[in-house]
Formats: sequence, structure tokens, C-alpha cells
Amino acid sequence: MPGPLVDRSTVLLKACDTDWRRWNGITETAKAFAVLRSEREAKSSGAALVLYDAKPATLLLCTINPSTETVEQRQMFRRLLGNIGVQTSDADLTFEDNGTVFGSKGYLNKALVCGSFPVESFNDVFKDETLNIKDIQPKEGDILGQNKWRVCQAKDDVFDFDSMGLPGRNTNCFTMMSFWVFSPRSLDDLLADPNMPYIDLSVGCDDGVEVMLNNKTVLLQNRMGPFTKDEFKAKRLPIKRGWNHFLVRVVQKEGLWQFGASLYCSDPDFARTLKFALEKP
Repeated sequence: MPGPLVDRSTVLLKACDTDWRRWNGITETAKAFAVLRSEREAKSSGAALVLYDAKPATLLLCTINPSTETVEQRQMFRRLLGNIGVQTSDADLTFEDNGTVFGSKGYLNKALVCGSFPVESFNDVFKDETLNIKDIQPKEGDILGQNKWRVCQAKDDVFDFDSMGLPGRNTNCFTMMSFWVFSPRSLDDLLADPNMPYIDLSVGCDDGVEVMLNNKTVLLQNRMGPFTKDEFKAKRLPIKRGWNHFLVRVVQKEGLWQFGASLYCSDPDFARTLKFALEKP
């Protein structure tokens, strides 16, 4: 992008001096020399993004292909524009808000909850097999152990189990949570499509937590500590095509007993195709 206007502008992004096209289609012994020659030869202006101060306005000129068809392109342009002070929306965090399970910004606001269940030792809680939770598909009113599954609502994106009036004790115990996410395509085979969107689940908990997706543990935090929103993350969840079951075990030693979760989808268009349910339809 040469010219008088570019000469009077500030170059924010410049093309690499190396012409990597010289690397292709020639013998191995000549590649290094071809690349070196491309760096030494005279070339046109490499300005790819320039800023011109046309007071009171600011003019930005860019030669980069503005296509945003892929996740990587959207992320690159969002980072590029953000670095030069252009505000962008949080479109990646937008979900269709149908009033159940997840809100439009991706935070869990409703789930099936069942508890509490006592344990002899906090350290052994994740080894507890007294409950048969494999392959369960709970519905409101179903019994697990001696407790009923019921619908509970988060307040300000946080589930406070102490205020829910759960039967049983609130020390050295745990409670279970359940919800479903529908995906129109599988997200667990990167070899099939390296540019496929991905979904992360972030959680905060007081005290420990185990997140199971379709009977497989994807996040485990055997710890004692206060609640911090989005403190722990399960990255690139192995989402299957169809309905996916999330089962969460929230562990309590003593003190406050809280949990919160949020979904992040890298592709805002794909995020709008996700569906959520408290019970499997």
C-alpha cells in the first residue's frame, strides 16, 4: 500500500520482508537462497495497516482481507481492532436466551439440583460410589438416594446452596446438578475440521467440584477455598452431535457453599444454534 497518504501516516502493521512464496516449488538446496534473495531485493511498500490523523477524524487503511468466515479470522480482527482502540461487541458470548438453563451471556441460571449427600471424609468425596449416577437422566421429582431432583435458580449467576433449604447437612457433603446442551454437530473430532468452533465451560465453586460430560469427567477440583467466578475452565469440550448431559458434583467442607458456571463458544453464529434444557427432550 504505497503512496503520499501512506507516507504521511503511521504504519501500524507491516508485511514480512520474506517472500515465502519463493520457498515453494524449488529444490531444497535453493530454498534458503531464494528466501534470502527475497529479503534483500527491492520491494513495494509493505504497509498493511496505516493510521492517518485527519483531525478531528482518524482514518485507518487496511489491505488485509476483511473476511470473517472462520473463527480464527473473527478472533484476529477482534484482537487487531481492540489493540488500536476500536470497541467490539462480545458477540462470541451471545446465546439464544429461551429463559431456561443458560442466559444470553452464557451464565448458568437454572438447573436441576439434588442433595445434600453426606460423606465421611471430604478427601474421599470424589471416590464415593454410594450413588449410582452413571447413565442417569434425571427429571424433576425423580429420587436419587433419599433426595428429590428439583429446579433451582441462580441469583446474580451464583447458586447459593445454603439459601436453597436443601435437606440434610451442609458440612462434609455434596450436591448434584444436571442440565443438557444440544449441538447440531459434533465438536470432538479436530481431524475432521481443524477450524470447527469450540466450547469452553468455566466454573467457580466453594469448595470443590467435578464436572461430568456424557459420563466422562472433564473438570475436577478437589480443593477447599472461596468462590471466584470463572476460576476454573474445561477447555474444548468433547461435545457430541445431539443432546449432551452435564452432571456436576459440588462439594462442601464448611462455610459458604456456592457454584457458578458459564459457557463460551468461539463462533457466535454457531452459539445461536445451541439449545438448552433441564431435562432431556
